[in-house]
Amino acid sequence: MARLFEEYRTTIAPALAEKYGITNVMAIPKLEKIVLNMGVGRATQDKSILEAAVETMGRIAGQKPVITKAKQSIAGFRLREGNEIGCKVTLRGMRMYEFLDRLINLVLPRIRDFRGVNPNSFDGNGNYTLGLTEQVVFPEIEADKISHTLGMDITIVTTTRNDDQARELLRAFGMPYRKPGQQRGVAGPPAMMTDPIADMLTRIRNAVRIEKPIVDMPLSNEKAGIAQALKDEGYIWDFEVIDTVPARTLRVNLKYGPNGEKVITRIDRVSKPGRRIYRGYRELKPVQGGMGIHILSTPKGILSDRRARAEKVGGEVLALVY
Repeated sequence: MARLFEEYRTTIAPALAEKYGITNVMAIPKLEKIVLNMGVGRATQDKSILEAAVETMGRIAGQKPVITKAKQSIAGFRLREGNEIGCKVTLRGMRMYEFLDRLINLVLPRIRDFRGVNPNSFDGNGNYTLGLTEQVVFPEIEADKISHTLGMDITIVTTTRNDDQARELLRAFGMPYRKPGQQRGVAGPPAMMTDPIADMLTRIRNAVRIEKPIVDMPLSNEKAGIAQALKDEGYIWDFEVIDTVPARTLRVNLKYGPNGEKVITRIDRVSKPGRRIYRGYRELKPVQGGMGIHILSTPKGILSDRRARAEKVGGEVLALVY
């Protein structure tokens, strides 16, 4: 089950119902679908661009795109009705929630000079659209293998026809809206320049060095995913989310042997903001003869290399642990 769906079911839906006084459970705002659309008008002159778009969209969405065709002829653009001009994908169900999770927590933060998305880009019917100018921000795309730079529009369709309710729904999922008065290109807070994953790993490494039983850090969905991978692979006892002010805290319960032996002897960042490293599942080599793991960000969430091989998915290599 997708993490965001579970969060919606247990936390977000009840909160929205209470805030807006909704008594009918079927009337609570929810996601209906997410539509990814990639228009490539140059495809009429160069078919390789359309082929690249279809291949790219398939990698990003995890399902086969549909070719879009021109609905009318436009002489000025040398466009005839029926010409293939792009591709699109419609995501529903768990795949929709998984994509939104990756978009909010992995893709948008990787955009250069990102200051947040426009909170007013709703269409008056509860649907939100944002545009991306290049596909390289998705972790599934290898920058050195890109032949064409391709942008796309992402439309998030909700069941409500009220923009305010839809805005609160996406805010609850973690959509990083731009603050009032903050424009694109205006410098954001210094924290925007840090590497949260490197910070998490450093905190764990330092805590293990002095044999602390617990370590706290600011919560993010990506950090929670890494903690889950560490727990699943037996490197920590557990983790929990604590409601603190001004932001929630992730508490990791570290693991030691019966005589105080360190379970984690090394935990390092691999892919970095200035040097992204991606691997297909067939390229993942055993760490320390199988005694360690890599942690990856994949289309199916944050996984250990063992699980990534089992699921046959690759992705960005976030960390090395043994």
